[in-house]
Amino acid sequence: MEEEINEKYGKKFIKSLLYKADSLWVLKNIHKTFEMGGMNGAWDQCALFPGDKYYNESNHSALQEAFDKQITYAENYKSKSHQYSNATVYADVSVDKNGKAKVTDINVQFFDYLTRQQNFNKNSEKNFVKVAKEIIENNQWIPAKIKGINVNSKMNLRIYLK
Repeated sequence: MEEEINEKYGKKFIKSLLYKADSLWVLKNIHKTFEMGGMNGAWDQCALFPGDKYYNESNHSALQEAFDKQITYAENYKSKSHQYSNATVYADVSVDKNGKAKVTDINVQFFDYLTRQQNFNKNSEKNFVKVAKEIIENNQWIPAKIKGINVNSKMNLRIYLK
């Protein structure tokens, strides 16, 4: 049967029908929120921070650059001493189909896997959260897309500290 359809309508006909069906489903469910591995399905392209150089769901290059430009580390800040240290801002972010971002959860993690020391730099945590939240929420994002249609999305972001 597929051979006859390909002969009569062309090899891309079935794919074009699937694309149209997916597009119609997205348009009928435009109010839903999509995320990688989510119940409603995943986007074709995740939301992007303005100026991102790479397509990456968790690591946004332009967001990292904006944060690095704005943040000032305290004099007593303990920098990561080796590759087994972790100093990261983790943020759960919703971006609507118009590109408006909202931080739904945010936390900072400091952990040294060699010494098992954790939660150092607690005095800097509030400032990191404040700056990250302001940058994320006060910029116009490029919305996530499915079949070229802007959709509401959720994602988990990382901002790396020194």
